[in-house]
Amino acid sequence: MEPELLDFSIARLGPATFASPLGHVRFIDETADDAVLLDASLSQVRAYLDRGLPPPAFERAGPTSRFTLIRQNRRPAL
Repeated sequence: MEPELLDFSIARLGPATFASPLGHVRFIDETADDAVLLDASLSQVRAYLDRGLPPPAFERAGPTSRFTLIRQNRRPAL
């Protein structure tokens, strides 16, 4: 795999300003510098690190304690 071609970054939609209404849920820690690696092979991960590149990884998924509400041009249903 060419490391320059693998970019799994996700654009942020804005600041998370609303508290989640979910109760009794274990939220993911968004402040943790943690990710899910694309390749679990130590040799592949080491190849990226030896080049001074971060290994390709996905953002952790799960419920968050705060979220962003995006409002677009919407009309109420009649």
